[in-house]
Amino acid sequence: MELVEQLFDKDEEEDIIAQIPISSSSSSDKMIWKGTSQKIVDHPKCTIFNLEEETTTHALWECELARDVWSQCSKSLQKSHFSQMNMLEIFEAIARTMDTNCLQEFAMVAKQIWWRRNDFIFNQMFKHPNVVVSATYQNLKMLKELEVQRSASSRPNNSSIIEWQAPPMHFHKLNWDAVVDRTRAGVGIGTVVRNYEGKIVATMRRSQCMFRLPSLAEAYGALQVVSFAMDLGLTKVIVEGDSLQTIQALKKEEDQLNYFGMFVSEANLGALLIGMLLMLKGVAMW
Repeated sequence: MELVEQLFDKDEEEDIIAQIPISSSSSSDKMIWKGTSQKIVDHPKCTIFNLEEETTTHALWECELARDVWSQCSKSLQKSHFSQMNMLEIFEAIARTMDTNCLQEFAMVAKQIWWRRNDFIFNQMFKHPNVVVSATYQNLKMLKELEVQRSASSRPNNSSIIEWQAPPMHFHKLNWDAVVDRTRAGVGIGTVVRNYEGKIVATMRRSQCMFRLPSLAEAYGALQVVSFAMDLGLTKVIVEGDSLQTIQALKKEEDQLNYFGMFVSEANLGALLIGMLLMLKGVAMW
């Protein structure tokens, strides 16, 4: 970290570098993404009109073609004028002055405008503003339906409650969960170990400065659980978690070249060494 502090003056840059996950083993580095000339523009001008500098604010808000889309939105957004403000400041202003529906509409429209821009750059296809607005309202409708479903599923239902089950005789069960702390730019991991009688044998909790991604936190948690089991000298182990994505990733034998693949691969190796059984909410996966 001393070298990082010497090379980078801004605290924000140092914090971002410090959050990059590093392998805890001697695994070799892998190239996960390769930038290509097709993905990088060779000039800073507007992609479509090639006149003004294309900042994020210009592409999503100020460009005439973007304004054509915003002019078909709700009246609150149509009448909004934000001069000399970047997109974050515009978002914050809308969040302060408008309701949740307008905020959701703003986010959806901005996403559709960005996708339209990418379609034009990479596929030479340009969508009419009506198509963009129509796709936005379809997505907003789906979002509302999803919110209704979540509200209904959050109601207590005794028939859907899964009770914790003790492991077989001479086995230990490790339950873990991960949480993302967005204010402190880190993740927290909690683990509890119980024997076949249901008695708590050991607990572990750990925090780590890391990118605030739930999937990365769950994968890091899985690695910590496996390491904890190995430190305790456990050989007959059942690990139970509630992240389907992480459990399925741990089942795969090949390397996964994504942002949490390093943790998954290391946890997978440790699980194989001690004959670990993975479970998802009481359902055996291995």
